[in-house]
Amino acid sequence: MATKLNTSPQKLLMALDVGGKGTKCICSLPGSTPISIWLDPEVIPIGYEAVKDVQNSSGAADPENACWIGYDGHYVAVGYLARRKFWGNSRLAELKIATAPWKALAAIWVAAQKLKLGSKFEAVVWALLPGSEIGGAAQFKKDLTLMAANFQTPTGPHQIKIEEFKCLPEGAGVFLSVTTKPEYVPVVREKVVSVAMIGYRNASVINSWKGVLDVGGTSPLGMEKLVAAVANKTGEDAEILLKTIVTLGWNPIPNDTRGIRQGMLLEKAIKDAQESYWMALRSWLLNTIPKDAGLLVFCGGTADYLRPVLEKEFGLHYKLDWHGPIMVSSRLDTRLLGNRLADAYGVFRLIIESQKVEK
Repeated sequence: MATKLNTSPQKLLMALDVGGKGTKCICSLPGSTPISIWLDPEVIPIGYEAVKDVQNSSGAADPENACWIGYDGHYVAVGYLARRKFWGNSRLAELKIATAPWKALAAIWVAAQKLKLGSKFEAVVWALLPGSEIGGAAQFKKDLTLMAANFQTPTGPHQIKIEEFKCLPEGAGVFLSVTTKPEYVPVVREKVVSVAMIGYRNASVINSWKGVLDVGGTSPLGMEKLVAAVANKTGEDAEILLKTIVTLGWNPIPNDTRGIRQGMLLEKAIKDAQESYWMALRSWLLNTIPKDAGLLVFCGGTADYLRPVLEKEFGLHYKLDWHGPIMVSSRLDTRLLGNRLADAYGVFRLIIESQKVEK
């Protein structure tokens, strides 16, 4: 008797975080070990002649460093390629949702290359967006579903069926992990739990009212505001400044300005910018986080940077937690993103659980 072959298409499971500093993605096939993907944040339209030029010169580049996407006669470069070859910028002044479908397609293509999925498969995509942009989730789904069905890539046309798509507010992955921590279960059921996600572009707060999740608010007061303030005073490159500011921490050591030309001028510029940035962010947080929250969870890379002042300001009035009970393994965290992967990882674990329930 002939054995019946399994002809069902492969299914990609993907948690997507289109952050202002980069697209973070955790994905796998059902039952397989997950991988992480990082794409630089730049997206820039390019012409067809530029596409042909890239195809002739990309050589042995990794897919995340040579990514372009085409749909309906329009082409964009994404990530490192957009930044280095086509002078793309991070487009921080735009809503994340403006470029989210292109970034999602780029992440799907990179995942297809790394997991050897071919050009036709199904995908389950759950994406994180600022709470203020969740209203655009339906359009995001419509655009991505339509574009994924037939788009161009460096390895040829792809036809992907988006089997399931969801948008969650930033911080939801961390909150969902908090609900699994035994000592927090009574707090989640009986009190208000707030999650404050402070990233590079945005600061967002979501609240759980006895287990019912709701968006608290979104502000543009991410780390980028601090970096821009220092850059405006010093004329230094923002990328170099960011590395220096993070390395120095919240209280810079005098004259420890590695890689920067201006020494004392930079030290003063950082201190002045820190004060102004913190006063604005503090005011927003105090007016957004519920006074009766039984648990306040801070998460995001900028929250780690701000931890000394966040603990001092909020530690006396709230029970604090940092990033929930999420621990991302070093095997998965290949770019050393640390806690910046926590939100996406929390969403990915939820996708896995939802797939088990469906079975």
